[in-house]
Amino acid sequence: MRLVATLNLGNLDYARHTISCFRAYAHRTAADFWELTHFPRQANYGRSNHWMQVDVIKTFAAQDYYRQLLLIDADMLMSRDCPDLFAICRDKWGVAVDLGRPEVDEAFRRRCARLYGEAPKQGPYFNAGLMIIPLRLARQIAPTLRGPFEDGPTAVNQYLNFRLLDCGELHWLSTDFNWSAPQFEEAARSKQIIHFAGDHKSLIPRYAEW
Repeated sequence: MRLVATLNLGNLDYARHTISCFRAYAHRTAADFWELTHFPRQANYGRSNHWMQVDVIKTFAAQDYYRQLLLIDADMLMSRDCPDLFAICRDKWGVAVDLGRPEVDEAFRRRCARLYGEAPKQGPYFNAGLMIIPLRLARQIAPTLRGPFEDGPTAVNQYLNFRLLDCGELHWLSTDFNWSAPQFEEAARSKQIIHFAGDHKSLIPRYAEW
């Protein structure tokens, strides 16, 4: 069984546009859909609700019903013809390159060395806003997700990159699946998933009309 899940913490206004496309995608790919609106274990992670991504991975790893999870940020829009990512990624952990930081850089490596005592190898860096996760790998990774859980909007993205980059089990999707709005708006019309990170969420209603 397959599951599409997104985090809508605080009843985000723009989520009414994105969640409808996630529901349609789940229906088209024979998946269940789960909209998470509360973070009951936030005290385990600190003040930032972004850490709910880690909590969802742990919850997924502890169950037996679903075999694949597509975890997607509520500030992303999927095209109507977005392909079946469950089938594409199969038994690998699917991720897409982060256009804001496409490569592991020295600043990230120094941060990892300071916080975790080691640093990942050079290579691509992903955006955790979209992950296709097989149950096998969730169970392999979940025991390592023990922190430290820092505050800040990018902390969870950096943490998951540190934990996953060297696991040898990633399926790298093209930037068509994590296109950053509003870069090259006309080009965005041909992309599969558009990410409205940062201050660009106000653009979601206009893009949702395409």
